[in-house]
Amino acid sequence: MRLGIVELYCGTSGQKGFYTSQELGLARAMEPLGYEPVVFYPGKGLTVPEEELTPDGIAVVRVPAKAVGVHGRYDWNILLEYGVEAIQIGSDNQIFAPELIRFCDKNGIRVYNYLGTVGSDTGNPLKALLMGLLYRRNLRAFRTHKCFAKTPVVARRLAQLGVPDVE
Repeated sequence: MRLGIVELYCGTSGQKGFYTSQELGLARAMEPLGYEPVVFYPGKGLTVPEEELTPDGIAVVRVPAKAVGVHGRYDWNILLEYGVEAIQIGSDNQIFAPELIRFCDKNGIRVYNYLGTVGSDTGNPLKALLMGLLYRRNLRAFRTHKCFAKTPVVARRLAQLGVPDVE
């Protein structure tokens, strides 16, 4: 099965030379289990997708992206071009996560969310309010798709927020 590991965060993760990212680590772990992983990163400033193979043969694709702060949006059709059958999305507070999930649902691509946090831990009250609004919006998608939590604390909190399928 072709598994897309989709990153939306437009920060330092996924930049060339950073091959110890958690997305790449997951890809390396999934390959021996029979999956064919492809890691997708938003590439601010790119005009065409760039694919590169890691030394161990994992495809890393940087896709031209627009960014709102650290929130990346790109042409989701790249998933269809690569024949992706399922995606893992690090969705947390990402603005464009629900849009990506709707695209996948429409196109028969299975989705599961990987969540490392619930809400925001910023000390900035305005940013905390905005991130809280985004998280509540994203909760609707989390409630209808499989979720994996990074820690037991996050799993318990998601369950308290009504997410039925969380591990």
